[in-house]
Amino acid sequence: GSGRAMSALFIAARGSVRIVGFAEQLTVALGAMPYVHAGSLGPIDLPPQVAAQIDGALQAIVARTGLVGMNSLDFLLDGERISVLEINARPSSSAALYELAAPAAWPHGLLAAHIDACLKERLPPAPSASGETRYAAQRVAFAPSSFTVSQRFSDALFAASSYRDVPLPGTTIPAGAPVCTVIVSTSTAAALHGELERQHAHLLELIDTCRESHDDFIT
Repeated sequence: GSGRAMSALFIAARGSVRIVGFAEQLTVALGAMPYVHAGSLGPIDLPPQVAAQIDGALQAIVARTGLVGMNSLDFLLDGERISVLEINARPSSSAALYELAAPAAWPHGLLAAHIDACLKERLPPAPSASGETRYAAQRVAFAPSSFTVSQRFSDALFAASSYRDVPLPGTTIPAGAPVCTVIVSTSTAAALHGELERQHAHLLELIDTCRESHDDFIT
């Protein structure tokens, strides 16, 4: 098979690499496009030999390219076999997952670690194993049909902790266009998909109410 689409977030400085974590990429079917990138979930615990392969690949790439700061590596995982796809030489949206899953490991945020690597050539310390490990997921929600964002819809999303990139009132969002980002955190990996789907389903209900309403009111 083609394997699972994965990514590794890492920070580089002085030719060395610190892997922040691994995430699985989420895709959705959108119109005629069957594999639209929609988000990610993690951290994913990979077998040690697979993690070692990724670390070796990153060490070699960074040594040859001189990459610094926060970057991400996209790869396919098929069993214990990896296929490196590309490097995104920039901070990745998956950083939000690791900050949400292990806030104690990144007390100043990953952007601060990125700046330290770029300006001070300093890698962050290896995260300690202490503290609760959580799991996080983020998914872009696409509009099932065209609608105009109401004040109550926008306020409801701002008031909730599970929605980011909230659209402003009065914005018309066409069918198939992004509405916002759904982001959730759970204490177990097994509960992650269910919680993400629950919050996404709630958002779709709000969209339906918003689309059907002509008096700017959401119940």
